[in-house]
Amino acid sequence: MMDLSRFSRRERLWMFFGGGVIVLILLYFAVAEPLINKFRAMDGEIAGLTERVARYRAAASGAGAEGQRQGEYQAALKSVEAASFTADTDALAAAQMTELVRAKALAAGITLGTSKPEKAEDYHGYRILNLSVTFNAPLAALANFMREMENDQKRMQIREAKIASQKQDYPDDVAETLSVRLLIAGLRYVPPNTNAEAK
Repeated sequence: MMDLSRFSRRERLWMFFGGGVIVLILLYFAVAEPLINKFRAMDGEIAGLTERVARYRAAASGAGAEGQRQGEYQAALKSVEAASFTADTDALAAAQMTELVRAKALAAGITLGTSKPEKAEDYHGYRILNLSVTFNAPLAALANFMREMENDQKRMQIREAKIASQKQDYPDDVAETLSVRLLIAGLRYVPPNTNAEAK
């Protein structure tokens, strides 16, 4: 380990500041930028899901469709619905999403500090649910959490990520602890002819 005592107090402060800046830059390129790119890709996925739902619904309700083909379309529609939350109201769907995110965090070894549903938005026959969560975790646990989220059948994406180190210097044998705030988006499927009151 490098002996820092041979440097002046000012030089040590500059070294710690520079190291902190490097860590923040690495966190941005390793975590935040991929999350931003994934959320941008979510727009295309939502549009694709919406188009598939419309096609499957039209085919499943068509009077002249063959029985077997109708069954295939209904199964495909169910798989699309399985990718979204289907509760009767935004509040119930947000509660489902909160429980799922909490379970994913626990599976990654993370205990959520806070979880707060934010305002939902309309999007092509879906509602986008927003959930704000905060927690403290090492980078490895954060990566495991992200993997857990990606592997779930529900479509959830990170809209915003604010990640900061809790302190500037850690011993070599101690993992750096990060303070994390995430805004997570999930889809709520709204069946056609649903009353606006269900929002």
